[in-house]
Amino acid sequence: MQIERLKVTNFKNYGCGDFEFHPRLNLVLGDNGMGKTNLLDAIYYLAFGKSYYSITDRQLIRFDAADGSDPFFRIEGDTTSSDLFAVTYAPSKGKTIYRNKVEYDRISDHIGEIPLVSVFPEDIYMIRHGSALRRKFVDGTIGQLDRNYLLALVQYNRILKQKNELLKNRRMSWRDKTILLDKYDIELRPRVAKIEAGRIDFVREFDPLFSIYYEKIAQRDHEKAEMIYARSLNSMDIGGELNAARADDVNKGRATKGPHKDDFRLLLNQNKAKQFASQGQQKSLLFALKLAQFAYIKNALKQNPILMLDDFFEKLDHRRIDHVMGLLASEHSGQIFVTDTDADRMIAMAERAHLDYKTIYISGDR
Repeated sequence: MQIERLKVTNFKNYGCGDFEFHPRLNLVLGDNGMGKTNLLDAIYYLAFGKSYYSITDRQLIRFDAADGSDPFFRIEGDTTSSDLFAVTYAPSKGKTIYRNKVEYDRISDHIGEIPLVSVFPEDIYMIRHGSALRRKFVDGTIGQLDRNYLLALVQYNRILKQKNELLKNRRMSWRDKTILLDKYDIELRPRVAKIEAGRIDFVREFDPLFSIYYEKIAQRDHEKAEMIYARSLNSMDIGGELNAARADDVNKGRATKGPHKDDFRLLLNQNKAKQFASQGQQKSLLFALKLAQFAYIKNALKQNPILMLDDFFEKLDHRRIDHVMGLLASEHSGQIFVTDTDADRMIAMAERAHLDYKTIYISGDR
């Protein structure tokens, strides 16, 4: 999959942007604050129907268009599959995603049509912080490949929200609350089973890839990276465990057990990476995760996902940059987007790796 052309209208700092891309390496260059990351976020939005960042759709409308009579933004992408994808958002109409001018019935039906792996600077927190970002990474990977998993996850989160609202309700009688909690738990059980099965299968296939890529990047035989699936539930009796947690749920006003509490622990030599890995090791772990994600999606779809690296090479020396680009040249035959402020360094890097490329200079508002 490749994006040949992208048009953005009223998205972030772009009033009107029209870009043609190279099928191999696209170097998106310019000073900080000019909109390099915003261009990658537009591609991300086209793939997933949302921004990478936790920003409401309304906040994504270009500032001088947000207060107009009919504020909106639109992103269009032509792909090598001859499909034209477009997403439009307006506060008065909501969000609409199209494929070849035909609107999807559900936004979730679009996920996976543009397979994508991205590395943004904030992704390092997946190594350093808590479990939420690691769950997002795993769910985002499986969700691009398995519509039933994605549907179960959407349904689980909807029911979980209702359950949490009920648990916070201090006015309802215990009898009525129990009846409703029983109903929610019955609805949750098959979704929990589907999500857990998907996560178990994922880690079984993903962990060896992750370990191999970390070894290639770190080039240290004595360092072994692992991903371990840590379920929130302790047994396969889902209904029994949800019921056993009820007193604690009511006391805390939220559901304390289930897939929303699962973790995917990242270990380096059997120690938690967020506590024992150095900054250099953490960055190597992150890139190993992303290359493993790329390989996992490629193996499943029999096609290359798009790879985006936002400001990834900042603070890396030339040796490490050349090593990473050598890996990309040998392991990744698809379309790549890289943002950076140093044009000379990136061009030299691409030429040393013998990668065909195009330079795209971003100079500010468009």
